[in-house]
Amino acid sequence: MPVETHFTLAGTVLLAFAIGAAFRFLPGADRGQGEAAFALPGKALIPLGVIAFCGFVAEGTINDWSAVYLREVTSATAAVASLGYFAFSITMIAVRTVADRLVERIGVVRFIRIATALTVLGFLLVVAVPVPGVAVAGFAVAGLGVSAMVPLAWSAAGRKQPEAPGRAIAAVAACGYLGFLAGPALIGPLSGGIGLPGRSRWSVPCW
Repeated sequence: MPVETHFTLAGTVLLAFAIGAAFRFLPGADRGQGEAAFALPGKALIPLGVIAFCGFVAEGTINDWSAVYLREVTSATAAVASLGYFAFSITMIAVRTVADRLVERIGVVRFIRIATALTVLGFLLVVAVPVPGVAVAGFAVAGLGVSAMVPLAWSAAGRKQPEAPGRAIAAVAACGYLGFLAGPALIGPLSGGIGLPGRSRWSVPCW
């Protein structure tokens, strides 16, 4: 079966599910009608917006640049270069399955602090030791940290403004997606201008 046929079938199935969901799960009037189409975060939401922004910057950077970094800086093979984002995604999914229980046990503030430390540690590993295996491990560690940052920021935003949780979450989400769009676009020029001094000393031809 041609590839185009597979995409056509997949698109048709997804469209059918979307139409079914719209009629089955979204009955009644839209409760958001009449409100502003865009909401800026108020003073109480700015810290949560910053957390969401940083979380999305990290996620977007790894999404767009991990394979390029592994290929060009560590001289990894194409197959190994694909493992950076894979390792990041696996650890991120694993933590998200247990994040609620961890937050209940240690508290949201402590959880965010540990998550931030893990994210920074992951990126430090990637940059300080640009060897394919270590870099992939660094992306995995970063995934542990980034995993629940944004979901927790959105959840906290809804609790900050219980009278309008949707608007609060939308404002924090706008900050996050701004980071997702702006972060990777800034990394290219910065890396080109600043460079990575450890490249020539540590890089190896393959894993």
